[in-house]
Amino acid sequence: MRPEQSASRVVRPSTRSSRAGGLFDARAWKIPVDRLVFLTTGGARLRTRPAAGAVGVSADGCRFTEVRWVIVGRVAGAKASRRHKVAVWRSMMEVHAAVLKEIEADLANKHGLSLNEFDALINVPAAGIGFRELTDRVILSQSALSRLVDRLEVRGLVVRIGAEGDSRAVDVDLTEEGKKLVRNAARTNAAAVERAFADRLSGEELEYLYEVFSRLLGGPVEV
Repeated sequence: MRPEQSASRVVRPSTRSSRAGGLFDARAWKIPVDRLVFLTTGGARLRTRPAAGAVGVSADGCRFTEVRWVIVGRVAGAKASRRHKVAVWRSMMEVHAAVLKEIEADLANKHGLSLNEFDALINVPAAGIGFRELTDRVILSQSALSRLVDRLEVRGLVVRIGAEGDSRAVDVDLTEEGKKLVRNAARTNAAAVERAFADRLSGEELEYLYEVFSRLLGGPVEV
């Protein structure tokens, strides 16, 4: 039978793979023999070598095999092309934009908050925070943050008070209404993240992304 290439289906191992030279221990993938001999993942062409005597028949009559090893069809450790690197980056940005769109819609519809307003509120601890420190925590200029805090103060969600010991400094505190809104909005934010992103991934995929982003940020991502 001539090997066929599948461009529409990517098969992943159910457990974390380990690398030894050019070999990957795939821990018994179950793959229909009639459909998949060559796999495509991450731009690499993979050739499977079934374990001897592992061919069987599924309930629907489709033959399958338990694949013990996967051999990478390109040199192990070969660098990704610039085009592939840019495609990965663009994909990440598109996912980020799609998830933010879901969060933004939910926050606006359920709580009347913009993303920037939620970002500012969620970064104000229960004990309050200095305005300058809050500026460092959000992605806004000092003048833009000042106008945003003005709007939140008009809504009764925060108050500004003079910092003790420094007449020029200002602290930002949440009101009781503001604390209640933050708790509810945080749950809305988490639900949108789960629905639009996390629940579409396996636990293993989430753990892998956590490790990757922790490395890129130079330390563990805060949980």
